[in-house]
Amino acid sequence: MEQFREISVRQSEELSTYAALLRVKLKRDRRVDDFRVEIFSRQGDQLSLYVRGFLGSAVLKAVVSGDTFECFFPREKRFYRGLVADLETGSLSESRHIIDLLLAFYRGSYDTSDDGAWRTQMKKGGKNFRLKMVDTVHALRFESKLRSQEEFPYLRAEHIKLESRDRSFMANIAIQSSSFNRTIPEEKFALEIPDAAVVLTRDDLADLLTNLAQ
Repeated sequence: MEQFREISVRQSEELSTYAALLRVKLKRDRRVDDFRVEIFSRQGDQLSLYVRGFLGSAVLKAVVSGDTFECFFPREKRFYRGLVADLETGSLSESRHIIDLLLAFYRGSYDTSDDGAWRTQMKKGGKNFRLKMVDTVHALRFESKLRSQEEFPYLRAEHIKLESRDRSFMANIAIQSSSFNRTIPEEKFALEIPDAAVVLTRDDLADLLTNLAQ
């Protein structure tokens, strides 16, 4: 585990930008959804996510800048502007440590700081690390396979899996492609919200985020 942390710290120090294409298969109460996510991240804690349904329709556009957060749901024509901390409400209550872990992986830094919120196991086989974590609040399981190499990027996540204790919720996230320290156009971090869009409450936001592909 100590070796992994040393490598992840070195990666964070040299990381300036990250972009990835994810394929997400989400199971909730026997319903299975399939969608794509484009991720763009750069220094200064800026992160943007573009979620598209299986047929390519836009489901969500979101931008994180430091502690601030804004998102737009094109199908519902609804938006939210606030803080990243606002995500921790409704069905996402007491989940900040889970949100922070996912954001770290979405930024390509793979920070797994030990703050007591997770029980962590690490296995290394050849060039691969297998990270298994269980959160101490909801008993959510987080697993990831990461490939290591001698030159930057020292770590590259290939797969992420999330699973609830009762297995009613499962998310399989395949990182289909990823790039590090390449120039990302400024417009990838811009979010245009139509004047006619309706403001979401925090609880409505949590509900929409947990039902993205419906």
